[in-house]
Amino acid sequence: AQIGIVLNVIVSIPILAVWRFVMGDAVLWLIREQAIADAATEFTNVIVFHHFLKSLSRTITTLLQLNGNEHFEARFVIGEGLVTLVTVCCVVSLVPGFSLEGVAFLQLLVGICAFLVKLAYAVCNGWLRLFYKGMGSCGCMNLNAVATLALTTVPLLIGAFLEYGEWEILIFFVRTLGPAEGNKFGASNIQVALTLVP
Repeated sequence: AQIGIVLNVIVSIPILAVWRFVMGDAVLWLIREQAIADAATEFTNVIVFHHFLKSLSRTITTLLQLNGNEHFEARFVIGEGLVTLVTVCCVVSLVPGFSLEGVAFLQLLVGICAFLVKLAYAVCNGWLRLFYKGMGSCGCMNLNAVATLALTTVPLLIGAFLEYGEWEILIFFVRTLGPAEGNKFGASNIQVALTLVP
């Protein structure tokens, strides 16, 4: 887990930094509306921290899957998503002119609270006790373990890219579509996502 956390930080920070700095230009290229590009940039400036925290949280709680508590993680992710949905819907409905950047701050706030509650619950139940000794050592010095983790994650990364990459490539074609076609493309993404839900 320690190696996974370190590799997660090393890999995700550059990716999130590129995402943060490129988002405005990418949206402007796709949509050709400066106001939308500005809103996307403001949203991205905050939401990258939420994604980093979520990634870190999932890396840490992967340990729960090793000791038979994977149901807790799944339920907690669903609960966090519902709390985020209800919070954002309530605030957007009740506060006139609430910005997209504000939505990102709400997501970040719920994410921080969820991370702390999840970690505290796991620690209080002793689910992470088995891993305390390993967290105190410097696992990154174990080159065999680092190599094994890298050899395991690289094929999974390629598989995830091949699984979802087609949608990212299709997004580039949306630029040439008109508004009606773009809306249809967005609706088809939602339909496909709903059919993939088990």
